[in-house]
Amino acid sequence: MATSQVMANSAAQVISDRRVARMSDRIFATILDGFLLLPAFAETIVLVGRWNHIAPSEDGSVSLVGGPALAAISMSLLISCVYAFFLEA
Repeated sequence: MATSQVMANSAAQVISDRRVARMSDRIFATILDGFLLLPAFAETIVLVGRWNHIAPSEDGSVSLVGGPALAAISMSLLISCVYAFFLEA
């Protein structure tokens, strides 16, 4: 019985009785996280644009430069860190 458990565990890397995620699992998780965080990034751009009374262009896009861009980047990083802390741990 012990040899069959060793044979089964030899295919997957195990650390302290837990299987380590394969590279394909990690890539899929990274892509999924990107799709989940993309709307949050877009929302921070819209939110910062509204706070600073930046009117959208004729084509509907928003251009942020300087302080508003830094605020949007900071908010996006904060959301990403909170997401990673609560949902990835």
